[in-house]
Amino acid sequence: VSTKILPKKEVMRDAQIHGHSTPTIAGAFAKQIGAKRLVLNHFSSRYKGDQSLESISIMTRIEQEAIKASGLPQDKVAAAWDFMVLPVPQN
Repeated sequence: VSTKILPKKEVMRDAQIHGHSTPTIAGAFAKQIGAKRLVLNHFSSRYKGDQSLESISIMTRIEQEAIKASGLPQDKVAAAWDFMVLPVPQN
């Protein structure tokens, strides 16, 4: 399984073919609906999602892309990992 970063056009095409979203698409949708938080999940199997520096770097880039598209603050956007615990405010 390769973890190389694919060109943006190729990622967009593959996402659309499979009915998935990119971080930019998810961020833009969050902005459109006025979301207060954005949690990204269901990543490609090419991303290991472990605690290696490479995986953390990839997930950080994914979060940054979604932050840019959504306009949300950094602490309101997360790339989820297995067994992640995320408090959800009741307000």
